[in-house]
Amino acid sequence: MRVRTRSAASRRPTGPSLLAGAAAAALAVAVLAGCGSAAPASPPPQSSAKGTTVAACQHTGAYKLVPSVNGSYPLLPVSPRGADATPRVRLVSARPAADPATVDLSLIADDPALGGPKEFPGLTVGETAEYAGYTVRVTAICEGEVWFDLTARP
Repeated sequence: MRVRTRSAASRRPTGPSLLAGAAAAALAVAVLAGCGSAAPASPPPQSSAKGTTVAACQHTGAYKLVPSVNGSYPLLPVSPRGADATPRVRLVSARPAADPATVDLSLIADDPALGGPKEFPGLTVGETAEYAGYTVRVTAICEGEVWFDLTARP
């Protein structure tokens, strides 16, 4: 086995001394990582434009909406009238930093008998939107996503 040693000219560790240094550094990082508090710190509240405090988003709700996606995740349960009568909930826009936070939703189904999309502007957490026998309730308005629950269906 060939052993490398430090060259006086380069002052760079090589061979076994390089491995020993790397191991010591890894051990130091592991020890320091365990020195923090046991519980993770919760994010600080955000200050709104009106000076009131807005709690951090809780990501609560059974359904999630994100921009640029035509429907929720998961999709709503299929209507007894069929898939064409089942609405898709779409996120038009969200203003999580507003006081209060608001969201604009659109509900639409492929069945022409339902009359096309229905817009629900300015909804706040707890407010509902009704379309084709389905009722959804906004549960969280977050940066980049909105959450809701299905409270009634046909």
